[in-house]
Amino acid sequence: MFCDIDETLCLDPDRIEAAITPRTKAVVPVHMCGAMARIDEIKDVCRKKGLILLEDACQSLGATYQGKAVGSFGLAGCFSFDSVKTVTCGEGGGIITDDKAVYEKADQFADHGHDHLGARTGAPTAIPSSGPISGSAN
Repeated sequence: MFCDIDETLCLDPDRIEAAITPRTKAVVPVHMCGAMARIDEIKDVCRKKGLILLEDACQSLGATYQGKAVGSFGLAGCFSFDSVKTVTCGEGGGIITDDKAVYEKADQFADHGHDHLGARTGAPTAIPSSGPISGSAN
């Protein structure tokens, strides 16, 4: 869903409910230019409507509210590392969450579907203890 912004250049919590449709699953406020969205009010709307809160916090990295960092108020927070962002690496990004299922799914996406916690780690299941090694002089 798209929604109007307020004077902070962030999502206007007073306009969210009018923008919600039956297909709406999540609200993604963007903390913009070092300013933080009115996160308490946005969280209240999400809680009331049963919506997931995901934060785009890359433009306000380091900002805090009541001792808590931006990006940590919802189910997950994301940070872009594009060349025009606060922290740059050319491209890429990061995600933070305290939800194990979200962490595991993000980890799989980040490494082409490899499962680093289960049986499909990408490593061989057995390493031969003796015998010729491919490419060796044996």
